[in-house]
Amino acid sequence: MSDGKMTFYVPHRLALSIIFSAMWVPLLFLYQEITMVLIMMVLVNIGLIILGINFVSRISISSTGIELYLVNKLKWSEVADAKAYSIFGLKYLRIKRQKGWPWSLPLYFVGSSSVTNAIKTYAPVNNPIHQVVTIENGS
Repeated sequence: MSDGKMTFYVPHRLALSIIFSAMWVPLLFLYQEITMVLIMMVLVNIGLIILGINFVSRISISSTGIELYLVNKLKWSEVADAKAYSIFGLKYLRIKRQKGWPWSLPLYFVGSSSVTNAIKTYAPVNNPIHQVVTIENGS
């Protein structure tokens, strides 16, 4: 925990970066002639993949609320409802906000603790997110 918040990242970041970056390498061999434009296109795409996986794909949870993917911010007071669900064994929380589109908060991200423990630590007890996480974990 640093600066009163906990940060979580997509699991297996290095492996995902290597796998998704390697997907662009065969593109170099599809063309008869390797040009500087082709090399630059591949390098830019690899850079965007690495940037997305390692820096953008994260969740921060603090006493003020949740920050999702460095773009979306949610204060605890803005939560209207929450519901747990799973897709292919990956657990999520569907968060309905008082205004705006609902969120899908991944609970499988990794950090110094679990996302559910961070929610229990920082979310107010009467908040729907805290209540759903407490019920799901049976504590």
